[in-house]
Amino acid sequence: ALPKAHRVALNDAGSGHREPPQQQQQLFQCDTASAALHVLATRELLETIADFMRGVPRLLTDFMASSRRCAPSQSGATAPLTRALSPFASLAAGPAENDPQWNACYDPQSANGSLARIALEQDDRRVLAMLLRLQSFPHYQRVRQLRLDMVVVWGVELGRLPALRWLQQRLPRWSAFTSHAATAAATPLLAAAVAHGDTALTDWVEQTCPSGSCSDAAAGAALAVAPSERAVDVVRWLCAHGRASSLSLDVVSALAARGCLSAVAFLHDALPAERSKRLFSAATMDAAAHGGRLDVVQFLHANRCSEGCSVAAMDGAAGGGHLDVVQFLHSHRSEGATTAALDGAAAGGHVAVVQFLVAHRREGCTAAAMAQAAQHGHLDVVRCLHHWRRAPCSTQAMDGAAAAGHLAVVRFLHEHRREGCSVRAMDLAARHGHLPVVAFLHEQRAEGCTRAAMTLAASAGHLDVVRFLHANRSEGCTPRALSLAARNGFAPVVRFLAENRTEGCAEDALRCAYRSGRFEVARYLHSRGFMGDVAKCVVSCCCSVVIRYS
Repeated sequence: ALPKAHRVALNDAGSGHREPPQQQQQLFQCDTASAALHVLATRELLETIADFMRGVPRLLTDFMASSRRCAPSQSGATAPLTRALSPFASLAAGPAENDPQWNACYDPQSANGSLARIALEQDDRRVLAMLLRLQSFPHYQRVRQLRLDMVVVWGVELGRLPALRWLQQRLPRWSAFTSHAATAAATPLLAAAVAHGDTALTDWVEQTCPSGSCSDAAAGAALAVAPSERAVDVVRWLCAHGRASSLSLDVVSALAARGCLSAVAFLHDALPAERSKRLFSAATMDAAAHGGRLDVVQFLHANRCSEGCSVAAMDGAAGGGHLDVVQFLHSHRSEGATTAALDGAAAGGHVAVVQFLVAHRREGCTAAAMAQAAQHGHLDVVRCLHHWRRAPCSTQAMDGAAAAGHLAVVRFLHEHRREGCSVRAMDLAARHGHLPVVAFLHEQRAEGCTRAAMTLAASAGHLDVVRFLHANRSEGCTPRALSLAARNGFAPVVRFLAENRTEGCAEDALRCAYRSGRFEVARYLHSRGFMGDVAKCVVSCCCSVVIRYS
């Protein structure tokens, strides 16, 4: 049946009655609006049109655009969202190639249902409801980005328990979804829930997805990465549900290293003595000391004195710069340390730990202490070890400082130490472009350098260093200097070497330029008259662009 306005218009037309032009236009606009409203209000007709037409609803396109503008979370279980977002670049804002940043993280494997993952990550129920509704249309069931196959897996991985309960009430064939989740998940569902430290989520997974269970080893590994503040709740849950066997020596050591004192204390108090002995060892206190967990170290010292620790405890605490732990172990434990303690503290630049070990311990250090401190630019540590006068040193100290560009350390070692350096100092400083260090070594030291200095500087494009060595040193460079600069596309360096040095091989430089697609360099070499065997270069490169250029 036609709308009343349509019937009136037809009757008027049959009787010969004509409205004035202005009234005719108003009547036409009214009739058009009524007809459109009639079409849109007919459910079956609207569903047929929606199923026939391609595209996605406006709600989803807006959601995709906003998700694309907002950088995804990079922490915990949401890190894969970087790859999951990219398939929607073409749907939400044109071709994906318009955004190289999103293209770089595109992974076709993550496209299947990844819009549902984004909706779960943002806990957007409107988008989830729209995705559920679209599953009734055959066309949308074939769109990979809109699928819901992995929605249970992602809900558990993201810790979205309210959203999972909401989906459980609305998803048809719920058992099929949970069975698929158990087989398709990279991590067992129960292990993923344990890793979140949410006992309500673990209860839901165990009751709702029995096929998503996991081995005790997987549950223990998940507990080792659970949030520290929730670890004790997960430990209680595992013990209450008959999964105490998931706890192992490695898991307890990991809890100690992360400072989960409540969980460690619960295991010490709740477990039988025989079982407890298999979970605690010297490695437990070693791990806590290495992580700088003084409260855990103190608890273990007071309650698990029989296991104690090893020299690795103080060694690890010193290397991590945990002075309070080092002092506690020195005062209350007798295991001591090794030279690795002072070596590690010096390498990390922990001058307070270095000063404490120098003043209170007798293990000493190796030449690696001074070398590592110098290489990392820790001048205060180098000065402390030098004034201690018991720290061995070698040429590696100044070599490493020069290679890293630490001029202040190089100057201190030059003025206060007798070990000196080797030719590697200037060679490596030139390689990394540290011109002030190269100039200092040239003016103050007699070791000099080798031809590798200019060669390495040229290969890295350090024109200022190449100029300095050419003007002030007589070692020169190797024939590979020109070729390496050409291969890496450093045209200014190629130009300087071609005009000022004679070591280079033009044909080899051309070949390197062609193979690397450095056509600006190749063009310059041709302009200098360096032709070489161009045909051989082209054939060896098998590059159509080079063939057209030649």
